[in-house]
Amino acid sequence: MRPWALQALSAVAWVQSASPGEHPQSVTDCNDVACVAASNAGETHRQTRIGAILAEGVGGESPQYICADNSKRTRCPTVAAQLGSSPLNLTIPSHARWLFEGPSYTQEIYDTLVTANGGCRSSRRLSATEAAVLTPPRDEQEQNNNGMRHSHRSGPTFDSNDACHLPNGAVVAYLNGELVRGFVHDHAWTHGFFMQPHNKKYRIEHERAAAARDDVDEKAFADTQGKDMCLPQEVIYEVDTYQGNESTFDAYVACMRAHSQSTDKHGDSSPYTLAGFEDILPDEARIMLLVPWHVPWPTEGLACKGCDGGAAWHNLTVRPLKTAPYFTRDRVVQYDCRAKQVLSAVQDPTLGYKVRDRSRAEENMADGEHPGIMDHQCVAVCNGSDHFHECYPGSIAWMAHDLLELADKDEFVRVDSDEWG
Repeated sequence: MRPWALQALSAVAWVQSASPGEHPQSVTDCNDVACVAASNAGETHRQTRIGAILAEGVGGESPQYICADNSKRTRCPTVAAQLGSSPLNLTIPSHARWLFEGPSYTQEIYDTLVTANGGCRSSRRLSATEAAVLTPPRDEQEQNNNGMRHSHRSGPTFDSNDACHLPNGAVVAYLNGELVRGFVHDHAWTHGFFMQPHNKKYRIEHERAAAARDDVDEKAFADTQGKDMCLPQEVIYEVDTYQGNESTFDAYVACMRAHSQSTDKHGDSSPYTLAGFEDILPDEARIMLLVPWHVPWPTEGLACKGCDGGAAWHNLTVRPLKTAPYFTRDRVVQYDCRAKQVLSAVQDPTLGYKVRDRSRAEENMADGEHPGIMDHQCVAVCNGSDHFHECYPGSIAWMAHDLLELADKDEFVRVDSDEWG
C-alpha cells in the first residue's frame, strides 16, 4: 500500500454511537474500542485510551511489543506528532471470521486486534513452549485419525483449543506456521492473512537450545538459501541490506513460491507455506499476503503485464483473483518507532528463548551499528519504563486499522490492473 492509499484509508471517519437509551461512559473507564467509540471524547483522547488498552492487554502477554519513550517523546517523535490526526478504527465486525498465519510480526497485529476488541471469550493463547511440543510424528497423527488421510489435514498438529470468540460474535485465530488446531475446520473463514512463517529449523534450534541450556544460534534458522521467513538472515539479525536484490519483493515472492511447491512424504502441501494455508481455508475465503516491513514497495509497482510461468505474486495461490499484497513497511516508515529489545533480569535457560521485558522506543535508523527497518515495531508507545502512562498507538495498531479498512472494502484486484503500477 502506498502512502497516498494510507491517507485515503485514514481519512474515512469511523463513528459508532451508543445504543438507544445508553449514556456513553468516560473514555478513561473504557476497556475496549467499542466503548471508546461510544464516548464523547475527541480523537486524541480516544487514541490515548486505545494506546493504554493495548499496552495493558498486549503487554501482559508480550511486554516486548510495548515501547517506553521519555516524557518529551524524543525517541519516537513522529508517533506523538501524529496522535489524533486521523481516525483510528480497530473494531472487528461481528460477522468477521478471520484466520492469521505467520511469524511474530503477524502475531503482533493479531494480538492488537484481539486486545482492542475485548479479548477472547472462549480460548487461551498457547505459549511458545506449548506450541513447540505439540507436533507429534505424522504417522502418529494418522493413527489417531484411524488411519484415514485427509488432504486438508497435512503437516502440523491438531489441538483441541477453540478459536478466539470476541464479545461481539466475531471469530479470529492465529497460527504460527507450526500448529494447526483442530477447530480450524469448524469455522467458515471469510479472510485469511498470511505472512511467510519461520522455517522449521527455527523450532528445531529453539528445542536444541532448551535441551542444552544454551543460547540460540540464529544462523541455524536459515534454509539452503540463507533465509528465514523468506528474508535474508542479515536483514533480520545483523544489518539491514534491504536495498539489495535478496530482499526485494520479487525475491520474497520467489522464495514463497519455492516453499509452497515443497511437499511432505505423503505429497501434501507442507506447513510453513502459503499453499498449506490455502488448503485449510474455504474456497470462498479471501487471502491477503502480508509483506513484512523488511521488504520495500517494488519500484515498478505491482501490475503484472506480460507475466507468464508464475512470474509474479498474482498466481502464488490456486485462486485466480486475489487482493493486492499489503505492505506493512509504509506504516513503519510513517510512525518510525521500533521495539529495541530489553532482556529481563531473570532468564530461564530451559525455555530455549530469551525472556524480554518492555522494549525501548527507538527510531528505526537510530542505531548506528545496526540501522534499518528490521526489528519488531511497537504496538503502543508509552511514557515511562516501569509504570506506563500516556500510551499512544504505534505502527502495529495502524497496520491493524488498515486490514480492517481493506477487508471492509471487499475489493478484488485484476491481474492486469493499472491501479498498482
